[in-house]
Amino acid sequence: MTADTKKDTLGTDPSETAREMIEKGSAVGRQYAAAVSAATVAGLRSAFEIQNSFIAAGRSVTDATVAANAKLADKVVETIRSGQVEATKLAEAGLKLATDTIDIRS
Repeated sequence: MTADTKKDTLGTDPSETAREMIEKGSAVGRQYAAAVSAATVAGLRSAFEIQNSFIAAGRSVTDATVAANAKLADKVVETIRSGQVEATKLAEAGLKLATDTIDIRS
């Protein structure tokens, strides 16, 4: 008991004093519980916000990787098709050379 509490309780009924102390203690307990609950909710919200930011960043990196891979695949396909065209031209030139050579010898 503090000095102020002793002054307040002098000349009062002990049961009344006990009830007031219990009520004050209960009020403080409720305030503490409310503060802990609010802090827990705020902590969860912050943690979820950070988690969602990491997910969004990961998604962004994945999207960029997919786009880069798609561009690379397009270039590879373009290069392969170009090579096919050139191989066909080379085969046609070889066929023409062979045909011309046979025609000349004939």
